[in-house]
Amino acid sequence: MVTEKFRRQLRKEATQWRSDALISSDVYHQLSERYEFDTIDSHARDRFVAILIIVGSVLLGISVITFVAANWQAIPRTIKVMLMMGILIAVNTIGFYLWRSPRSASSSQTPLPRSQWRQRLGHGLLICGALVLGANFALMGQLFHQRGTAFGLCIIWGLGVLTMAYGLRLTSLAVIAFGLILLGYWIEFISYDAYVLAPLIRHIFDIMPLVIGVLFLPLAYWCRSRIVFGLTVIGVGFSLALTIGTLSNTVQDPFGITLAIALILPAALWWAYADDGWQHILPRFISAENGREDTEESIVFRPIARSLTIIYLGCLFYVLSFHGLWEDYSLPASASTASVADVFMALVTNINVVVIVITTLAVWLWLGWPRIGHQWRLVTTDIVVLAMLAMTGGVVIWHEAIAPLLVLGTLMFNILLFLVAAGLMREGLADGDRRQFWFGFVLLILQIISRVFEYETGLLIKSFTFLVCGIGIIVIGLWFERYVRALIPQSGQSLQAINSEEDG
Repeated sequence: MVTEKFRRQLRKEATQWRSDALISSDVYHQLSERYEFDTIDSHARDRFVAILIIVGSVLLGISVITFVAANWQAIPRTIKVMLMMGILIAVNTIGFYLWRSPRSASSSQTPLPRSQWRQRLGHGLLICGALVLGANFALMGQLFHQRGTAFGLCIIWGLGVLTMAYGLRLTSLAVIAFGLILLGYWIEFISYDAYVLAPLIRHIFDIMPLVIGVLFLPLAYWCRSRIVFGLTVIGVGFSLALTIGTLSNTVQDPFGITLAIALILPAALWWAYADDGWQHILPRFISAENGREDTEESIVFRPIARSLTIIYLGCLFYVLSFHGLWEDYSLPASASTASVADVFMALVTNINVVVIVITTLAVWLWLGWPRIGHQWRLVTTDIVVLAMLAMTGGVVIWHEAIAPLLVLGTLMFNILLFLVAAGLMREGLADGDRRQFWFGFVLLILQIISRVFEYETGLLIKSFTFLVCGIGIIVIGLWFERYVRALIPQSGQSLQAINSEEDG
């Protein structure tokens, strides 16, 4: 996908090339048509206008809610119901009508300016309608004396907005729905009053990791949104860790089994994530619904899942590399009467753990299953990640169940953190990827500085460490940027050589 930054830079360079007579006006015109130079400035302006409309729509929705709340007591109940329903229907109907306005003229594929304004205004009104929907739920409950919790309100509100997101295929509404559901889950989790929930809402609370996955993963493909998929990965991992943590406290696991599962299961699931199943269902359905052949570029979410997994592992290993954590977190076996059988039964009777463990095993089997011949398809990186996860679970269980690993546990996770940092830097150098390289380099610097401050060291050693890290950042940063600039022409020359061979 061609980015706007590339198009803007290409327009600047192409204009200079034409001025220097390196290319003709016809070639410049072809480049202009291919990369749509004329629409670059208008797209930037339209995005700014869209942001203003969205912000204004949010403020408009808050204004409506505040106005109704200020005059709530003086309005008869029948008028209240009619007023709330009227505002909700009017805002969403007008927003939908404007949003569905024609995007392009019959003789051109360029959106009409008037249609752009109408569509963006309709989009903003739909967001405003999502806010008004939540106000209706809250005020209707108050009006008819229906008491509930914040989690129940957020769930019902989020599901309503999610329905709008599915019907309209809007990423913005999907993000709002995700925020509402996760916010309600977090509020309910820290308030510890889940037992006062209605039965249906309580069941949703208990299986929140599965709810997030089932509701938002198909929506990510339906909207073709990497943002929604990334939020789904974070939401499933976050809610799963909280769910298993609650299970560990309930069963009082003295063996560290539930803790180990909570630490490694999200990373294991998302590293082996495969797009194959969804690619054969949703994209074809979308294309068939729109009445065209399946020529649309396939959405691949696996790189996002793996990037978030690497970030998670880096942060996890960094936290577990502190020596004080291993000294503070130690639960003797005598503090709990639970046996291995009790812990096992608690795990196999928890639907979240069962479904996600089975799914994780299935995707790892799919990842490594041989397609041609009899060789497994797991590459070195997959094996390394699997070994890191196994070592993490093994160290945690050994520390809790057999003997405290105060020094060895700290050393083990410092080694794993160094391997992750070095691997990211190596991959960044090989691919010329700045994000991978700098994330690995930042992890390495944080590890060095943290170890200096964690242990008893003099000011002279601290000063020397900062000096070395500062010089290292400058020198390695300059060298890496020079390396990347030198790598791009080589890649271009290699591509020209391949084209020449094909022409020959």
